[in-house]
Amino acid sequence: MKQLKHDYFNFKKYRWVLLALTVLLGLCLRLYRLETWRLTSDELSIGYNAFSILKTGKDEWGRELPWVFQAFGDFKLPVYIYSSVPFIALGGLTPLMLKLPSILAGTSLIILIYFLTRQLIDDEVTAFIAAGLMALSPWSLHLSHMALESNLALMFFMIGLNFLIYQLKPKKTYWLVGIMTGLSFGLTLYTYVAYRLIIIMLGLLLLLSWFFVRRWRQSLLFVILGLVFIAIPWAIQFLGSSGSVRFSQLFINQRAGIEAVLIDKHNFCFLIDPHVLHQICRRTFTFPFELMRNFSRSYLAAFMPQFLFFQGDGLIYLHTPGYGQLLFLLLPFYLLGLIFWLTKKKDQISRLILIIFLLTPVPAALVGTPQSVRLSALLPFVVLFTVFGLKVGFKLMKNKRQRVALMVVYGLAYLFLTFRFL
Repeated sequence: MKQLKHDYFNFKKYRWVLLALTVLLGLCLRLYRLETWRLTSDELSIGYNAFSILKTGKDEWGRELPWVFQAFGDFKLPVYIYSSVPFIALGGLTPLMLKLPSILAGTSLIILIYFLTRQLIDDEVTAFIAAGLMALSPWSLHLSHMALESNLALMFFMIGLNFLIYQLKPKKTYWLVGIMTGLSFGLTLYTYVAYRLIIIMLGLLLLLSWFFVRRWRQSLLFVILGLVFIAIPWAIQFLGSSGSVRFSQLFINQRAGIEAVLIDKHNFCFLIDPHVLHQICRRTFTFPFELMRNFSRSYLAAFMPQFLFFQGDGLIYLHTPGYGQLLFLLLPFYLLGLIFWLTKKKDQISRLILIIFLLTPVPAALVGTPQSVRLSALLPFVVLFTVFGLKVGFKLMKNKRQRVALMVVYGLAYLFLTFRFL
């Protein structure tokens, strides 16, 4: 789609100033009322270990500079803990210093979504709108107010996406960019557990692309080499006892719930007909069947408006009553953008982005209902499709006055809902 002409304002002349102001706004909003947020047990554990590393070079169990931190009942990955150490050294062990890596990571997403959108949609104003939506996004604001490993992992993931798109464009093959792509994706393996499965699937996808897309072979070779290089220590650690303990815990909880449901169904069938119907139910309602049904339901729910735009996360500490993960005003444009991306964007890079989008909910769907922390990798794609829908929607409107009127009404309504959210 051709870039829209913007007659009223020389956007390119002032784009960096506007982007800087947007980033500053995003940073202020991520610091807004931070003192009212209580620390969770996970945040306390991260802070204590970071403070212990700073003072003694050891974790809470006396292990010297570990790269897997044992906590009570699980194991924490090292990147967020070590990234907190310089801030705690600078400002002391305070909630602000503990949360600064997440705050800065959330702020960096504004810049990263700008460049990602500009590469994929090739429109400066659309990219700036994407940056604005990320700056004001309830999803990003909520995650950035907490010391969450997933927010830092999302930053590395988006850096990798930007490098990947740049690397795959015609005549843009650079070995350093390819290596940086692989390293950026690989860092998520050491940051948050949900990204591990995403990166494994993404690595397989890139490997298949290397085999079947001839013109990408040289570009993807460097990406795959960088990813393999950084993933080798993780692969060794994954074979140990701490490697998949978090997924194991969540899966054990889900298994217990599925087995309870199966017992209820089998008992119900037995009460109705203890002979024929009971035997049919025992062969129909099995653990694999229920597991696949739960996975399919959770996977599809991650894309649905109910989670994204209306109800949001079901967990109280991750949910703002009356709000979804994004403002409901964006729903029509998200649907429009997704439809047009499916039907109009036929190039290979756009198809690759769509496949990655479809892969991101898999880890969360394997262990339960949609949850904003485990689904953080979905956020940039929802913003991307939404602004693409905005671009398509305004282009379909031929009347310039109607276009401007709709833009003003939507803008004012969006700002009102944002202030109400804050």
